[in-house]
Amino acid sequence: MVGCFINGSQYRNVLRFIPEAIGELADRILQVGLIFVAEDRGRLVGMLAGYAVDEPIGRTKMLEELAWWVDPEYRKGSVGYKMLRCWEEWARQAGLEAVKMIAPAESPGVGGFLERRGYRQIETTYILRLDHGLSHGPATRRSSRGVPPGTSRQGGQGGAGSGAGDPGAANAAGAGRGDQSSQHAAG
Repeated sequence: MVGCFINGSQYRNVLRFIPEAIGELADRILQVGLIFVAEDRGRLVGMLAGYAVDEPIGRTKMLEELAWWVDPEYRKGSVGYKMLRCWEEWARQAGLEAVKMIAPAESPGVGGFLERRGYRQIETTYILRLDHGLSHGPATRRSSRGVPPGTSRQGGQGGAGSGAGDPGAANAAGAGRGDQSSQHAAG
């Protein structure tokens, strides 16, 4: 399912699909968030995964999507709507104040669908793949120490205050609710 999502979207240009990493990712999500799945006669036809966070500026408690996928054969039906409705209800019952969703650039229908449900577009995301030796972007001259001219190397991993990829840091910030749940939306 994840391979289909990555290979069928613009993410294929910036992400590698590593099957072994998917189980690890699911485990991390379930430590601080939840995964909803949609099935039709035992066949997995959709998933919606994310986690609760306290956004850092206004401390709004928010359910933030990490991944939402519906099998292409089911996209014209009600699977996506049902999953989103369950997602929003879970957030309400958990006492969260907002839900943040992602609309891929190549899927303008998703943005329109979300706007009809009351969502507002607030940002556009850009990703630069930093493959050394490939020409995906402008060339950057490197100094002899491997650091681009005009920058400095900071100590630590990920910079000060970074909790990215650390479920414990997310839990400490109140993102996790302790639920290790996988929810189902009928297809």
